[in-house]
Amino acid sequence: MSLILSEKLNAFAELYGFLPGKGKNDHRWDGGLTYEVNENLQLDISTGIGLSKVSPDFFPSLGLSIRMP
Repeated sequence: MSLILSEKLNAFAELYGFLPGKGKNDHRWDGGLTYEVNENLQLDISTGIGLSKVSPDFFPSLGLSIRMP
């Protein structure tokens, strides 16, 4: 789920998980912001919580996405 806040700023929330072949499933919920520096560079920051016993209780995240022209 995402929401456009301005021309360069977006908010998002997502539910996702890891389903290993062996071991326990890891389900998480997070939300954050993305900022488009230019058409080839995006920054993001998010935070989230774990929803299963093997998930971390809380986690922060920073990201950098580069589109190769």
